[in-house]
Amino acid sequence: MRKKAQKKKVVKNRLKIITIASLLFSLNIPIIYAQDKQTMNKPTEIKLKNGLTAVIKEDLSHPIVSVQVWVKTGSINESQNTAGLSHFLEHLIFKGSKKFPGDAISRIVEAKGGYLNAATSKEFTEYYITLPNKEFATAVEILSDAMENATLPNDEIEKERNVILQEIKLHEDNPQSLLYDLYCEKIFINTPYAHRVLGTKKVIQDVSKEEITKYYRTHYAPENLTLVIVGAVKTDEAKTAIEKYFGAIKKHSFSNDKLENVKVEQQGQTVQKDVEHTYWIGGFLGPNASSKEQFSAEVTASILGGMRSSRLYRKLREEDKTVYDIGTSYGAQIINGAFVFWAVFEPNNKEKVTSEIQNQISLLMNNGPTDNELTKAKEMIITDYATSHEKFSDQADLIGYLYTINNPWIIDSYISGINAVTKNDVTELLKKYYSSINFTSMAIVPKQNEK
Repeated sequence: MRKKAQKKKVVKNRLKIITIASLLFSLNIPIIYAQDKQTMNKPTEIKLKNGLTAVIKEDLSHPIVSVQVWVKTGSINESQNTAGLSHFLEHLIFKGSKKFPGDAISRIVEAKGGYLNAATSKEFTEYYITLPNKEFATAVEILSDAMENATLPNDEIEKERNVILQEIKLHEDNPQSLLYDLYCEKIFINTPYAHRVLGTKKVIQDVSKEEITKYYRTHYAPENLTLVIVGAVKTDEAKTAIEKYFGAIKKHSFSNDKLENVKVEQQGQTVQKDVEHTYWIGGFLGPNASSKEQFSAEVTASILGGMRSSRLYRKLREEDKTVYDIGTSYGAQIINGAFVFWAVFEPNNKEKVTSEIQNQISLLMNNGPTDNELTKAKEMIITDYATSHEKFSDQADLIGYLYTINNPWIIDSYISGINAVTKNDVTELLKKYYSSINFTSMAIVPKQNEK
Protein backbone atom coordinates (compact mmCIF):
# COMPACT_ATOMS: atom_id res chain seq x y z
CA MET A 1 0.00 0.00 0.00
CA ARG A 2 1.07 3.46 0.14
CA LYS A 3 0.97 5.70 2.99
CA LYS A 4 -0.23 5.22 6.41
CA ALA A 5 0.23 8.43 8.29
CA GLN A 6 2.11 10.99 6.33
CA LYS A 7 1.07 14.54 7.04
CA LYS A 8 2.80 17.16 5.00
CA LYS A 9 4.77 19.84 6.76
CA VAL A 10 4.58 23.33 5.33
CA VAL A 11 8.27 23.56 4.51
CA LYS A 12 9.35 24.38 1.00
CA ASN A 13 11.23 21.76 -0.93
CA ARG A 14 10.90 19.16 1.78
CA LEU A 15 12.30 15.84 0.63
CA LYS A 16 9.51 13.32 0.99
CA ILE A 17 10.80 9.91 0.03
CA ILE A 18 7.63 7.98 -0.59
CA THR A 19 8.64 4.39 -0.51
CA ILE A 20 8.43 1.50 1.90
CA ALA A 21 11.20 3.21 3.83
CA SER A 22 9.30 6.03 5.37
CA LEU A 23 6.84 3.75 7.06
CA LEU A 24 9.70 2.29 8.95
CA PHE A 25 11.58 5.20 10.23
CA SER A 26 9.02 8.03 10.19
CA LEU A 27 10.68 9.57 7.15
CA ASN A 28 7.31 10.56 5.69
CA ILE A 29 6.42 7.36 3.92
CA PRO A 30 3.35 5.96 2.37
CA ILE A 31 1.90 2.53 2.14
CA ILE A 32 -0.54 2.49 -0.66
CA TYR A 33 -3.33 3.97 1.26
CA ALA A 34 -6.43 3.86 -0.86
CA GLN A 35 -9.97 5.04 -0.42
CA ASP A 36 -13.03 2.95 -1.18
CA LYS A 37 -16.07 4.07 -3.14
CA GLN A 38 -18.11 3.66 0.05
CA THR A 39 -16.28 6.57 1.69
CA MET A 40 -15.01 8.62 -1.22
CA ASN A 41 -16.99 10.41 -3.92
CA LYS A 42 -16.23 9.11 -7.38
CA PRO A 43 -13.66 11.36 -9.06
CA THR A 44 -14.12 12.58 -12.62
CA GLU A 45 -11.33 11.85 -15.09
CA ILE A 46 -10.63 13.88 -18.22
CA LYS A 47 -7.97 13.44 -20.87
CA LEU A 48 -6.61 16.45 -22.74
CA LYS A 49 -5.55 16.38 -26.39
CA ASN A 50 -1.92 16.91 -25.40
CA GLY A 51 -1.99 13.68 -23.39
CA LEU A 52 -2.35 15.09 -19.88
CA THR A 53 -4.66 13.27 -17.46
CA ALA A 54 -6.73 15.35 -15.02
CA VAL A 55 -8.84 14.06 -12.14
CA ILE A 56 -11.43 16.16 -10.31
CA LYS A 57 -13.10 15.24 -7.04
CA GLU A 58 -15.80 17.70 -6.09
CA ASP A 59 -16.42 18.09 -2.34
CA LEU A 60 -18.25 21.19 -1.14
CA SER A 61 -17.96 20.42 2.58
CA HIS A 62 -15.14 22.92 3.19
CA PRO A 63 -14.15 26.08 1.24
CA ILE A 64 -10.71 24.70 0.39
CA VAL A 65 -9.15 23.20 -2.75
CA SER A 66 -5.98 21.17 -3.17
CA VAL A 67 -4.44 21.32 -6.64
CA GLN A 68 -1.62 18.87 -7.36
CA VAL A 69 0.55 17.86 -10.29
CA TRP A 70 2.15 14.43 -10.25
CA VAL A 71 5.05 13.77 -12.61
CA LYS A 72 5.83 10.14 -13.44
CA THR A 73 9.49 10.80 -12.84
CA GLY A 74 11.65 9.89 -9.87
CA SER A 75 14.96 8.26 -9.13
CA ILE A 76 13.95 5.11 -11.06
CA ASN A 77 14.02 7.23 -14.24
CA GLU A 78 17.57 8.43 -13.67
CA SER A 79 20.92 7.13 -14.86
CA GLN A 80 24.40 7.35 -13.40
CA ASN A 81 24.78 10.73 -15.12
CA THR A 82 21.42 12.13 -13.96
CA ALA A 83 21.27 10.71 -10.43
CA GLY A 84 19.38 13.19 -8.27
CA LEU A 85 17.98 15.44 -11.00
CA SER A 86 14.34 14.63 -10.20
CA HIS A 87 14.91 15.91 -6.68
CA PHE A 88 17.04 18.84 -7.89
CA LEU A 89 14.18 19.95 -10.14
CA GLU A 90 11.76 19.70 -7.24
CA HIS A 91 13.85 22.37 -5.51
CA LEU A 92 13.79 24.63 -8.58
CA ILE A 93 10.33 24.46 -10.13
CA PHE A 94 8.75 27.02 -7.79
CA LYS A 95 11.74 29.40 -8.09
CA GLY A 96 10.22 31.22 -11.03
CA SER A 97 8.46 30.71 -14.35
CA LYS A 98 7.70 32.79 -17.43
CA LYS A 99 4.47 34.28 -16.02
CA PHE A 100 5.61 34.23 -12.40
CA PRO A 101 9.30 35.23 -12.19
CA GLY A 102 11.48 35.17 -9.09
CA ASP A 103 9.62 34.46 -5.88
CA ALA A 104 6.24 35.48 -7.34
CA ILE A 105 4.80 31.98 -7.02
CA SER A 106 5.28 31.70 -3.28
CA ARG A 107 4.29 35.34 -2.69
CA ILE A 108 1.04 35.01 -4.63
CA VAL A 109 0.03 31.71 -3.02
CA GLU A 110 0.73 32.98 0.48
CA ALA A 111 -1.05 36.29 -0.18
CA LYS A 112 -4.16 34.33 -1.14
CA GLY A 113 -4.07 32.36 2.11
CA GLY A 114 -2.59 29.19 0.68
CA TYR A 115 0.57 27.13 0.91
CA LEU A 116 2.65 25.13 -1.52
CA ASN A 117 5.16 22.33 -1.35
CA ALA A 118 6.74 19.53 -3.33
CA ALA A 119 8.00 15.99 -2.86
CA THR A 120 10.27 13.50 -4.62
CA SER A 121 10.19 9.72 -4.53
CA LYS A 122 11.61 6.79 -6.44
CA GLU A 123 8.53 6.70 -8.70
CA PHE A 124 7.30 10.29 -8.93
CA THR A 125 7.70 13.99 -8.24
CA GLU A 126 4.75 15.87 -6.80
CA TYR A 127 3.87 19.59 -6.62
CA TYR A 128 0.87 20.92 -4.76
CA ILE A 129 -0.92 24.10 -3.79
CA THR A 130 -3.73 24.18 -1.23
CA LEU A 131 -5.72 27.39 -0.89
CA PRO A 132 -9.25 28.87 -0.54
CA ASN A 133 -11.57 27.51 -3.20
CA LYS A 134 -12.28 30.91 -4.74
CA GLU A 135 -8.60 31.07 -5.78
CA PHE A 136 -8.35 27.58 -7.32
CA ALA A 137 -7.88 28.90 -10.88
CA THR A 138 -4.77 30.77 -9.74
CA ALA A 139 -3.27 27.52 -8.50
CA VAL A 140 -4.06 25.81 -11.82
CA GLU A 141 -2.46 28.67 -13.76
CA ILE A 142 0.68 28.69 -11.59
CA LEU A 143 1.20 24.95 -11.81
CA SER A 144 0.63 24.85 -15.56
CA ASP A 145 3.25 27.55 -16.15
CA ALA A 146 5.69 25.81 -13.79
CA MET A 147 5.30 22.56 -15.70
CA GLU A 148 6.00 24.18 -19.08
CA ASN A 149 7.94 27.39 -18.48
CA ALA A 150 10.08 27.06 -15.35
CA THR A 151 13.03 29.43 -15.73
CA LEU A 152 15.50 27.52 -13.52
CA PRO A 153 17.52 30.66 -12.59
CA ASN A 154 21.30 30.27 -12.34
CA ASP A 155 21.50 31.83 -8.89
CA GLU A 156 18.83 29.50 -7.58
CA ILE A 157 20.59 26.48 -9.09
CA GLU A 158 23.76 27.36 -7.19
CA LYS A 159 21.87 28.05 -3.98
CA GLU A 160 19.91 24.78 -4.13
CA ARG A 161 23.00 22.84 -5.19
CA ASN A 162 24.53 23.65 -1.80
CA VAL A 163 21.27 22.89 0.00
CA ILE A 164 21.05 19.44 -1.59
CA LEU A 165 24.68 18.62 -0.87
CA GLN A 166 23.96 19.40 2.77
CA GLU A 167 20.85 17.20 2.62
CA ILE A 168 22.97 14.32 1.31
CA LYS A 169 25.42 14.76 4.18
CA LEU A 170 22.66 14.83 6.80
CA HIS A 171 21.00 11.83 5.17
CA GLU A 172 24.19 9.79 5.31
CA ASP A 173 24.76 10.80 8.93
CA ASN A 174 21.31 9.49 9.90
CA PRO A 175 21.66 5.72 10.49
CA GLN A 176 18.00 5.01 9.76
CA SER A 177 17.97 6.93 6.48
CA LEU A 178 21.26 5.45 5.34
CA LEU A 179 20.15 1.95 6.32
CA TYR A 180 17.12 2.10 4.06
CA ASP A 181 19.21 3.30 1.10
CA LEU A 182 21.69 0.47 1.63
CA TYR A 183 18.84 -2.02 1.88
CA CYS A 184 17.32 -0.85 -1.42
CA GLU A 185 20.71 -1.17 -3.09
CA LYS A 186 20.76 -4.81 -2.04
CA ILE A 187 17.20 -6.03 -2.46
CA PHE A 188 16.68 -4.10 -5.71
CA ILE A 189 20.21 -4.74 -6.97
CA ASN A 190 20.82 -3.99 -10.67
CA THR A 191 17.46 -2.22 -11.04
CA PRO A 192 16.50 1.49 -10.96
CA TYR A 193 14.86 0.96 -7.56
CA ALA A 194 18.36 0.76 -6.09
CA HIS A 195 18.90 4.43 -6.96
CA ARG A 196 18.93 6.95 -4.12
CA VAL A 197 16.35 9.72 -4.36
CA LEU A 198 18.90 12.36 -3.35
CA GLY A 199 21.27 11.19 -6.07
CA THR A 200 25.04 11.34 -5.89
CA LYS A 201 27.36 14.11 -4.73
CA LYS A 202 29.21 14.03 -8.05
CA VAL A 203 26.13 14.73 -10.15
CA ILE A 204 24.82 17.42 -7.81
CA GLN A 205 28.22 19.13 -7.66
CA ASP A 206 28.88 19.07 -11.41
CA VAL A 207 25.51 19.21 -13.19
CA SER A 208 24.99 22.26 -15.42
CA LYS A 209 21.88 24.29 -16.05
CA GLU A 210 21.78 22.88 -19.58
CA GLU A 211 21.68 19.31 -18.27
CA ILE A 212 18.97 20.16 -15.73
CA THR A 213 16.95 21.90 -18.43
CA LYS A 214 17.28 18.90 -20.74
CA TYR A 215 16.00 16.58 -18.02
CA TYR A 216 13.10 18.96 -17.35
CA ARG A 217 12.15 19.19 -21.03
CA THR A 218 12.36 15.43 -21.44
CA HIS A 219 10.31 14.30 -18.46
CA TYR A 220 7.83 17.12 -17.90
CA ALA A 221 5.75 16.22 -20.92
CA PRO A 222 1.94 16.53 -20.68
CA GLU A 223 1.40 12.81 -21.14
CA ASN A 224 3.72 12.20 -18.18
CA LEU A 225 1.65 14.41 -15.86
CA THR A 226 -1.45 13.84 -13.75
CA LEU A 227 -3.31 16.89 -12.50
CA VAL A 228 -5.55 16.37 -9.46
CA ILE A 229 -8.07 18.83 -8.03
CA VAL A 230 -9.92 17.93 -4.83
CA GLY A 231 -12.21 20.24 -2.88
CA ALA A 232 -14.94 22.83 -3.07
CA VAL A 233 -14.96 23.54 -6.77
CA LYS A 234 -17.61 22.62 -9.31
CA THR A 235 -16.45 20.00 -11.77
CA ASP A 236 -17.43 22.07 -14.82
CA GLU A 237 -15.51 25.10 -13.51
CA ALA A 238 -12.47 22.96 -12.86
CA LYS A 239 -12.65 21.52 -16.39
CA THR A 240 -12.74 25.03 -17.85
CA ALA A 241 -9.62 26.10 -15.94
CA ILE A 242 -7.80 22.89 -16.82
CA GLU A 243 -8.51 23.29 -20.53
CA LYS A 244 -7.50 26.95 -20.46
CA TYR A 245 -4.15 26.51 -18.74
CA PHE A 246 -2.98 22.91 -19.01
CA GLY A 247 -4.62 22.41 -22.39
CA ALA A 248 -2.33 25.12 -23.77
CA ILE A 249 0.82 23.13 -22.99
CA LYS A 250 2.33 21.78 -26.19
CA LYS A 251 2.45 18.05 -26.65
CA HIS A 252 5.84 16.46 -27.17
CA SER A 253 7.02 12.89 -27.43
CA PHE A 254 7.97 11.03 -24.30
CA SER A 255 8.70 7.49 -23.21
CA ASN A 256 9.92 5.88 -19.98
CA ASP A 257 12.17 2.85 -19.99
CA LYS A 258 10.41 -0.43 -19.26
CA LEU A 259 11.00 -1.64 -15.71
CA GLU A 260 11.91 -5.28 -15.22
CA ASN A 261 11.04 -7.49 -12.25
CA VAL A 262 13.72 -8.03 -9.64
CA LYS A 263 15.42 -11.33 -8.91
CA VAL A 264 17.23 -11.53 -5.57
CA GLU A 265 19.20 -14.19 -3.74
CA GLN A 266 19.99 -14.01 -0.05
CA GLN A 267 22.28 -11.16 0.85
CA GLY A 268 23.40 -9.58 4.09
CA GLN A 269 25.78 -6.83 5.03
CA THR A 270 26.95 -4.96 8.11
CA VAL A 271 28.22 -1.38 8.13
CA GLN A 272 30.10 0.31 10.97
CA LYS A 273 29.01 3.78 12.10
CA ASP A 274 29.26 5.97 15.19
CA VAL A 275 26.02 4.69 16.71
CA GLU A 276 25.09 3.35 20.14
CA HIS A 277 22.70 0.59 19.05
CA THR A 278 22.33 -1.78 16.13
CA TYR A 279 19.91 -0.61 13.44
CA TRP A 280 18.71 -3.55 11.39
CA ILE A 281 16.46 -3.97 8.36
CA GLY A 282 15.53 -7.08 6.41
CA GLY A 283 12.89 -8.43 4.10
CA PHE A 284 11.92 -10.08 0.85
CA LEU A 285 10.18 -9.21 -2.39
CA GLY A 286 6.41 -9.39 -2.79
CA PRO A 287 3.59 -8.60 -5.24
CA ASN A 288 3.60 -5.34 -7.17
CA ALA A 289 1.09 -2.50 -7.08
CA SER A 290 -1.00 -3.99 -9.89
CA SER A 291 -1.63 -7.26 -8.08
CA LYS A 292 -4.62 -7.98 -5.87
CA GLU A 293 -2.19 -9.95 -3.71
CA GLN A 294 -1.12 -6.62 -2.24
CA PHE A 295 -4.19 -6.73 0.05
CA SER A 296 -3.05 -10.06 1.50
CA ALA A 297 0.47 -8.66 1.78
CA GLU A 298 -0.65 -5.70 3.83
CA VAL A 299 -2.72 -7.85 6.19
CA THR A 300 0.22 -10.23 6.57
CA ALA A 301 2.60 -7.38 7.42
CA SER A 302 0.17 -6.03 10.00
CA ILE A 303 -0.15 -9.42 11.72
CA LEU A 304 3.61 -9.88 11.86
CA GLY A 305 4.69 -6.45 13.02
CA GLY A 306 2.34 -3.67 11.97
CA MET A 307 0.70 -2.98 15.34
CA ARG A 308 1.41 -3.24 19.08
CA SER A 309 -0.54 -6.49 19.30
CA SER A 310 1.44 -8.00 16.40
CA ARG A 311 3.48 -11.16 16.83
CA LEU A 312 6.91 -9.58 16.64
CA TYR A 313 6.12 -6.65 18.90
CA ARG A 314 4.63 -8.89 21.59
CA LYS A 315 7.40 -11.50 21.40
CA LEU A 316 10.54 -9.37 21.03
CA ARG A 317 9.52 -6.06 22.59
CA GLU A 318 7.17 -7.05 25.42
CA GLU A 319 8.11 -10.64 26.31
CA ASP A 320 11.81 -11.06 25.49
CA LYS A 321 12.66 -7.34 25.75
CA THR A 322 15.43 -7.82 23.18
CA VAL A 323 14.54 -4.82 21.02
CA TYR A 324 13.96 -1.13 21.65
CA ASP A 325 11.61 -0.96 18.70
CA ILE A 326 10.42 -3.24 15.94
CA GLY A 327 7.95 -3.17 13.07
CA THR A 328 6.90 -4.55 9.71
CA SER A 329 5.49 -2.93 6.61
CA TYR A 330 4.65 -3.87 3.06
CA GLY A 331 5.26 -1.41 0.23
CA ALA A 332 3.81 -1.96 -3.23
CA GLN A 333 5.61 -0.48 -6.24
CA ILE A 334 5.25 -0.48 -10.01
CA ILE A 335 7.52 -3.51 -10.11
CA ASN A 336 8.07 -5.85 -7.17
CA GLY A 337 6.87 -4.66 -3.82
CA ALA A 338 8.73 -5.64 -0.68
CA PHE A 339 8.14 -6.73 2.89
CA VAL A 340 10.33 -4.82 5.30
CA PHE A 341 11.15 -5.79 8.87
CA TRP A 342 13.09 -3.34 11.01
CA ALA A 343 14.42 -3.30 14.55
CA VAL A 344 16.69 -1.40 16.91
CA PHE A 345 18.52 -3.41 19.57
CA GLU A 346 21.76 -3.97 21.44
CA PRO A 347 24.50 -5.50 19.26
CA ASN A 348 24.67 -8.72 21.28
CA ASN A 349 20.98 -9.40 20.56
CA LYS A 350 21.31 -9.55 16.79
CA GLU A 351 21.21 -13.33 16.41
CA LYS A 352 18.25 -13.69 18.80
CA VAL A 353 16.26 -10.98 17.05
CA THR A 354 16.91 -11.99 13.46
CA SER A 355 16.31 -15.68 14.17
CA GLU A 356 13.02 -14.96 15.91
CA ILE A 357 11.82 -12.75 13.04
CA GLN A 358 12.31 -15.54 10.52
CA ASN A 359 10.82 -18.04 13.00
CA GLN A 360 7.63 -15.97 13.29
CA ILE A 361 7.37 -15.67 9.50
CA SER A 362 7.65 -19.45 9.18
CA LEU A 363 5.06 -20.05 11.92
CA LEU A 364 2.56 -17.77 10.20
CA MET A 365 3.31 -19.33 6.81
CA ASN A 366 2.82 -22.89 8.09
CA ASN A 367 -0.04 -22.43 10.57
CA GLY A 368 -1.82 -19.29 9.39
CA PRO A 369 -3.23 -16.49 11.56
CA THR A 370 -5.86 -16.86 14.26
CA ASP A 371 -9.35 -15.49 13.68
CA ASN A 372 -8.63 -12.69 16.15
CA GLU A 373 -5.35 -11.73 14.44
CA LEU A 374 -7.00 -11.59 11.03
CA THR A 375 -9.92 -9.50 12.24
CA LYS A 376 -7.78 -7.09 14.24
CA ALA A 377 -5.35 -6.54 11.34
CA LYS A 378 -8.17 -5.71 8.94
CA GLU A 379 -9.82 -3.34 11.41
CA MET A 380 -6.54 -1.55 12.08
CA ILE A 381 -5.71 -1.12 8.39
CA ILE A 382 -9.16 0.21 7.48
CA THR A 383 -9.23 2.59 10.47
CA ASP A 384 -5.75 3.90 9.65
CA TYR A 385 -6.49 4.75 6.05
CA ALA A 386 -9.89 6.23 6.85
CA THR A 387 -8.51 8.61 9.47
CA SER A 388 -5.51 9.57 7.35
CA HIS A 389 -7.59 10.89 4.43
CA GLU A 390 -9.76 13.48 6.05
CA LYS A 391 -8.06 16.45 4.36
CA PHE A 392 -8.52 17.30 0.69
CA SER A 393 -4.75 17.30 0.21
CA ASP A 394 -4.55 13.72 1.50
CA GLN A 395 -7.31 12.59 -0.84
CA ALA A 396 -5.55 14.28 -3.74
CA ASP A 397 -2.35 12.51 -2.68
CA LEU A 398 -4.10 9.18 -2.94
CA ILE A 399 -5.60 9.86 -6.36
CA GLY A 400 -2.38 11.31 -7.76
CA TYR A 401 -0.27 8.44 -6.53
CA LEU A 402 -2.60 5.71 -7.82
CA TYR A 403 -2.85 7.31 -11.25
CA THR A 404 0.91 7.76 -11.35
CA ILE A 405 1.51 4.05 -10.77
CA ASN A 406 -1.29 3.24 -13.25
CA ASN A 407 -3.63 1.67 -10.69
CA PRO A 408 -6.64 3.97 -10.16
CA TRP A 409 -8.83 0.86 -9.81
CA ILE A 410 -7.71 0.60 -6.18
CA ILE A 411 -9.79 3.68 -5.33
CA ASP A 412 -12.95 1.61 -5.72
CA SER A 413 -11.71 -1.63 -4.20
CA TYR A 414 -9.48 -1.04 -1.19
CA ILE A 415 -11.91 -1.75 1.63
CA SER A 416 -13.43 -4.77 -0.11
CA GLY A 417 -9.94 -6.01 -0.99
CA ILE A 418 -8.76 -5.90 2.62
CA ASN A 419 -11.97 -7.42 3.97
CA ALA A 420 -11.78 -10.29 1.47
CA VAL A 421 -8.39 -11.54 2.72
CA THR A 422 -8.61 -15.04 4.25
CA LYS A 423 -6.32 -17.15 6.43
CA ASN A 424 -5.44 -19.19 3.38
CA ASP A 425 -4.52 -16.03 1.45
CA VAL A 426 -1.96 -15.19 4.14
CA THR A 427 -0.32 -18.61 4.16
CA GLU A 428 -0.31 -18.95 0.36
CA LEU A 429 1.21 -15.50 -0.05
CA LEU A 430 4.10 -16.31 2.25
CA LYS A 431 4.64 -19.70 0.61
CA LYS A 432 4.84 -17.96 -2.75
CA TYR A 433 7.19 -15.13 -1.83
CA TYR A 434 9.14 -16.08 1.30
CA SER A 435 12.01 -18.44 1.87
CA SER A 436 15.06 -18.17 4.10
CA ILE A 437 17.30 -18.03 1.04
CA ASN A 438 15.67 -14.90 -0.41
CA PHE A 439 15.74 -12.87 2.81
CA THR A 440 17.92 -9.78 2.39
CA SER A 441 19.19 -7.83 5.40
CA MET A 442 21.37 -4.86 6.32
CA ALA A 443 22.63 -3.64 9.67
CA ILE A 444 24.45 -0.57 10.97
CA VAL A 445 26.39 -1.40 14.13
CA PRO A 446 28.62 0.46 16.60
CA LYS A 447 32.22 0.46 15.43
CA GLN A 448 33.60 -1.12 18.58
CA ASN A 449 31.29 -4.13 18.17
CA GLU A 450 32.06 -4.91 14.56
CA LYS A 451 34.34 -7.90 14.07
